[in-house]
Amino acid sequence: MLQTVKSWWRGRSTRRRHCCESSRSADREAAVRPHNTSQSHRVQLFVALDKQIVSPANHISGSTLRATAAGLGALRCLGVEGVVLEVWWGLVEAAGPGQYDWSSNHTLLQKLRELGLTVKVELCFHGNSHISLPPWVLDAGQHDPDIFFTDAELGRCFDCLSLGVDGLPVLHGRTPLHVYTNLMTAFRDEFADYLGTTIVECTIGLGPGGELRYPSTPMHRWEFPGVGEFQCYDRYMLASLRACSREVGQPDWGEETGKGPHDAGHYCRWPHQTGFFNPAGAWTTPYGTFFLQWYSELLLKHGSRVLSSAATVFARSGALLAAKVPSLHWWYNTPSRAAELTAGIFNTHKRDGYTPVVALLARANAKLLVGNAEMRNTEQPLHAACGPEEQLLQWRTTAAALGVPVGLENTLLRFDPAAYNKLETTIYTPCCSEGIDLPRPASLTFKHMCNDLFEPANWHDFKLFVRKLGSHEEDRGFGRSQLLWADYGGQDAALPESGLSPRQQAAAMV
Repeated sequence: MLQTVKSWWRGRSTRRRHCCESSRSADREAAVRPHNTSQSHRVQLFVALDKQIVSPANHISGSTLRATAAGLGALRCLGVEGVVLEVWWGLVEAAGPGQYDWSSNHTLLQKLRELGLTVKVELCFHGNSHISLPPWVLDAGQHDPDIFFTDAELGRCFDCLSLGVDGLPVLHGRTPLHVYTNLMTAFRDEFADYLGTTIVECTIGLGPGGELRYPSTPMHRWEFPGVGEFQCYDRYMLASLRACSREVGQPDWGEETGKGPHDAGHYCRWPHQTGFFNPAGAWTTPYGTFFLQWYSELLLKHGSRVLSSAATVFARSGALLAAKVPSLHWWYNTPSRAAELTAGIFNTHKRDGYTPVVALLARANAKLLVGNAEMRNTEQPLHAACGPEEQLLQWRTTAAALGVPVGLENTLLRFDPAAYNKLETTIYTPCCSEGIDLPRPASLTFKHMCNDLFEPANWHDFKLFVRKLGSHEEDRGFGRSQLLWADYGGQDAALPESGLSPRQQAAAMV
């Protein structure tokens, strides 16, 4: 990484002239194109399981399992391809280093196999408000809190480990990368009979929410549409910054008086309220460019290491690999795109930051998963300069250029016709961007399976949506079809006469 930034500094004039054109074309020419990006494949529909099916004690109650099975049966009858199952590091390895408990995962996978549903597994190496990191990892953090991401006010994020310790033996003699690899290997061995048959895809967690990003917008400190904060103030990342600044001949940029941008504001600030992110701010200066390059390079290196390890572990398993990228769409239509910068994606109005990300997925032969597929610009507040549609288009265009398949997800839990219609048009409307015909997405994940989904009105609309997708799949001329949600008559979409939802009726029969 030091060599990368050092090379940038020495050749900064040339790099500045070509940052949008040359770097993108070079990466695209170098990337392999192993995936089929034609328009002839069928879009697979998955539904994400409720995040709280498994308790924080790694247990599934009998009543929860029966209700879940009833809902899964209803989804299967509707024609849903499969589900997304999250496997949490904090649950599986909670007892101690190398002590794995797969019991809840076995229970769910057995039920899913019986129902004939396929599964996309998400290996989650982060925590959230419901499930923490393993207790022994948190204990290690008590002795050395700098293993966690840290902001400028020394606020710690206890849901993710700092990238600064990726290669350091801070977890009972093991590095985080070794811990992740060991868990992936144990998972592969434990579920070998499911991989390639029931389990068709493994999404590898790369950061908060499973995405390749920094935890720049923690919910307990941040409010929309704040720019977030840089997460580089643990002693390990600061040491990296100091070393990198010395390498480029600018030691002041990494020393005590210049640890990081001093004028980047706070979590809830807007770009124009900061000295760093405003249109002519410090992000445009040599120091700003150096810092953002270093910050984003650390993230790319982390993603490359973890995905490379995953590619080796699952090489002959029969399951595909996938990785999530962030969809921080507020301030996208401003020059700095501040929300992406604090998250580690060095993508501005003059610099393409998506190609390096997609290129590392291409090297691992992994699918790109991206959200916001249900969002329209017109639904967003004007003051936040949001661009969910342009951002999704940039991700899809970059992926198409590198031959990387794309899986779409919704971000917000919505059951309204406007959201369904947007999902449909995003998938099936032909699109050409930068001279590239965008292939149809490989899959759509609807988030998520919950009680609200099975409320009569919501289930009615979801059933119409699924049948709408089916009508496209049956129509070989789907690319020319302009049939929208409002035009669909809703054939055979009536609720059962009993007034019970499909989940309630199925549960009564279990």
